[in-house]
Amino acid sequence: MKYIALICARGGSKTLPRKNVKLLGGIPLIGWSINIAKKIERVSRVIVSTDSEEIAKIAIEYGAEVPFIRPQDLALDDSPEWLVWRHAINYLESKQDEKIDGLVVLPATAPLRKLDDVNSCIDKFEDGNVDTVITICEASRNPYFNMVVNDSKGYSSLVIHSDKKCQEDKKLQRFLI
Repeated sequence: MKYIALICARGGSKTLPRKNVKLLGGIPLIGWSINIAKKIERVSRVIVSTDSEEIAKIAIEYGAEVPFIRPQDLALDDSPEWLVWRHAINYLESKQDEKIDGLVVLPATAPLRKLDDVNSCIDKFEDGNVDTVITICEASRNPYFNMVVNDSKGYSSLVIHSDKKCQEDKKLQRFLI
């Protein structure tokens, strides 16, 4: 099978500006994912999808390809990552005539992954009983805070609201009583 490693790294981080180029142990954050991707024998290309010229330059220095600059509408805070994957696949297949059997997505924000774990995921995929392999870890906080409930009209809302929202609800309840 032919695999492409895809590393998505946008430049507009608000919580930690320029996080993807900040050094961690002397290596830019994005460099960690590129280094692992280059060690995966079944990966034929390492592609970085970014909207940032700075990230693109560093990605190339670490041995990745940056065949396109990601469109701005796919680099927003709320841009779904699967649309970024689709953009990359469409670009590679239509503009570079690339045949892709599988995509190995390696987030830049998970620098401590192990090569054996990535290879195990590819093995699981190649077993043929799954369409997708997604790694998970135990939640660092109660996952109940991420749960949603559907109402009778089909609308979803959080089971537990954020602190700000909860305080606003309490103020409102005080006036409704």
